[in-house]
Amino acid sequence: MSSYLSYLARLLLGGLSLASLAAFASRWHWVLDLFHHFVVFYVAASVLALILLLATDRRRKAWVVLALALILGHGWRLMPAFFPSAAPAPLPPEAENQGSRRLQVVFANVLAGRADPRLLDFLEREDPDLFALAEVGPPFKPVLERLRRRWPYAFQRLRTDNYGLAVFSRWPMDEVEDLRIDGLVPSFAFQWRLPEQTVQVIASHPPPPMSSSHAARRNLHLEAFAKLGRQHNPSLLLGDLNVTPWSPHFRDLLAEGGWRQARNGFGLTPTWSPRRFPWPLLPIDHVLYRGPWKVLDFRVGPKNRSDHRPIQAFFELSIPEPGQ
Repeated sequence: MSSYLSYLARLLLGGLSLASLAAFASRWHWVLDLFHHFVVFYVAASVLALILLLATDRRRKAWVVLALALILGHGWRLMPAFFPSAAPAPLPPEAENQGSRRLQVVFANVLAGRADPRLLDFLEREDPDLFALAEVGPPFKPVLERLRRRWPYAFQRLRTDNYGLAVFSRWPMDEVEDLRIDGLVPSFAFQWRLPEQTVQVIASHPPPPMSSSHAARRNLHLEAFAKLGRQHNPSLLLGDLNVTPWSPHFRDLLAEGGWRQARNGFGLTPTWSPRRFPWPLLPIDHVLYRGPWKVLDFRVGPKNRSDHRPIQAFFELSIPEPGQ
């Protein structure tokens, strides 16, 4: 039995090593990028393998060292989940702070166009200042008026595929632009007119990387969001971006656009899993921010009929003096 468990541990570590090498070569091929999404599972499996080795075959020191290396290497990639992002970017030197406004934003992928009463109840109970919904389709139309009674400012693009998009707000939204970054999938960019200042908001749902062309189109969206992030401050980006925080393409988005993750410091916050799986597995829904924001809280909402959980981000936004 001990020899069998030792063999199983070594087999597991061998597979994890190959998966890790594939992930770090991910810029060469879109399939290899998929290996980045399972960092949490790499850590858990490496810990299991280490326990099996220590319990059954401590003499295999090279394998113990490999297990420790995998745990530390992938564990380091998880660290941002448990530590907040850097301090909020200060206001420009010429703009003095006159206070702040607390805001809540929500994003949810409703799955294939239909409205779930549990999701609607969640929105009305939480009462966000702004929320975006992905995959809204014609079956969602009957609930639009219900939502407009509480959030009077709204626009939507209902579609029969999985790329419909809707945004609702208690404050005015204007200069709405349908970006059509890849020529097919809508992404909205608009100015959110708060009483004290204006915030650029982007809402999007790029294609999932299920083929070479889909992966290229998703990456095209991420590159465009990086450029938009550099052009406006303060800004928010909400969406099912179909990428986890560990992908190099997502890291490029943060580095080149100056975006920060609202989820940092609030633990592992997965949002998606196959529908029949009881717990979410991968964090592919995001709220990113740029500018003088302070993140107060980040939460994953309750299960509903979708394969995604909604996400909530609670912010405090520094307000400049009028005229600055």
